[in-house]
Amino acid sequence: MKIQCILSTTKFLDPLGSNDKENIIKTFFKEPLIYFLLIASILFYVNSKSITQKETLTITQPMITFILGQAQELRQKKLSKEEKETLIKQYINNELLYLEAQKQGLDNDSRIKKQMIQKMTLLLTKEVAEPSEVELKEYFALHKEAYASPYKRNFKHIFFAPATTVPKDFLSLITRDETKAKSLADTSLYFGDTFPHMSERDLKMNFGLDAGSQFIDINDSAWHGPIVSILGKHFVKLLSVEPKVYAKFEDVKEYLSRQYIINEHKKQLSLSLDILREKYTVKVDTP
Repeated sequence: MKIQCILSTTKFLDPLGSNDKENIIKTFFKEPLIYFLLIASILFYVNSKSITQKETLTITQPMITFILGQAQELRQKKLSKEEKETLIKQYINNELLYLEAQKQGLDNDSRIKKQMIQKMTLLLTKEVAEPSEVELKEYFALHKEAYASPYKRNFKHIFFAPATTVPKDFLSLITRDETKAKSLADTSLYFGDTFPHMSERDLKMNFGLDAGSQFIDINDSAWHGPIVSILGKHFVKLLSVEPKVYAKFEDVKEYLSRQYIINEHKKQLSLSLDILREKYTVKVDTP
């Protein structure tokens, strides 16, 4: 009676026998759908992990210092905050294009980084149709400043060579007796008594960044100096400022079409880079 009771209880706790369970398991694993669902689950898990894990692109502080230093030396002027941010962003964009080019195997036919970036840029942009005259006029109206000649300045000039000592209170002397002051100065073979039609770029290129900036800051008709440049010591007086001259549409029409297409390509590339940037975590070590 005890044995029968135990067997009954066991059957109640485990209504399926061991043979039945083995048959169910065998049937379960014979179903192709089960294998398909199992593999699909594994792939989904792996893909979800790879999607959430971004690659990291790190821009180091020494590299930023090098990029900004090169740009400042080339432009011969101090960079604004906006210019620095633009240069860093441009460098990041190039690095993203380079990484993506490597992934797409574009380095198989060339190991030159610049060419790979150019190839990737072409892949991310499409052909732009020739603009109509209406589109060109709209583009010209938005970018009129790019087709204007810059302000130009005209200066009077008294010069001292680097080795010459400037007489005491020379600035006061110029104000009182300009002719006498000139007789005490040296002769500038490079500029003479005046230098006309000087743009901001001209001033910085001829006199250096610091001295050129001091010339540009003069906004009255008084004598200023001594301004020390790479050439010597200068006393200058601003005679006049020539206003900007804006180009007419007809004069630059033939150049506008090419610039329009370039601008449209830049817009396309900017949108593509925004999408590409989502694939990476960008770390910038700011100076």
